[in-house]
Amino acid sequence: MLRLLLPVMTVVTMWPAVGPAQLIPCTADSPERRGEPGCTIVSDKRLPGPLLAPEHTVVVSNDAVRARALGREFVNDPYLGRRNYVNNLLRHGFTPDDVANRGSDRLIDALVLHGTPDTIADGLSAHLHAGANHVGIQVLAPAGQDPMLGLRALATVLF
Repeated sequence: MLRLLLPVMTVVTMWPAVGPAQLIPCTADSPERRGEPGCTIVSDKRLPGPLLAPEHTVVVSNDAVRARALGREFVNDPYLGRRNYVNNLLRHGFTPDDVANRGSDRLIDALVLHGTPDTIADGLSAHLHAGANHVGIQVLAPAGQDPMLGLRALATVLF
């Protein structure tokens, strides 16, 4: 649980949620972690609260092979090694084959968007259409490359 103190002294409680059991006790402010837009739809229907803020990881690159390699490394360790994350992925329509062997291309493409900033923006907006109020973005970059380059490229189409 993360508590933030905002300038007007409003306390916001955020519950990182992985799966429906963690959403039930929450009445508000529940970011679904490591999900794709289908997870957002399920979360939105379970929570009457004011804030639903999923996070989505992205790689700003047109090289699908390289982007998947970065994404696969990120998703595999630790997420595919943790039963709660794997069970959540299975609940949302991924198969045992999708979560085996460091993740299928289908799984990696869903969890780590890649492509041009416009393509990524379209994927992120799917969360908003599914009921999210906000989407957190985590940019992956190759070793030695500043992720701010990707964030700046995304900012040109998101803001």
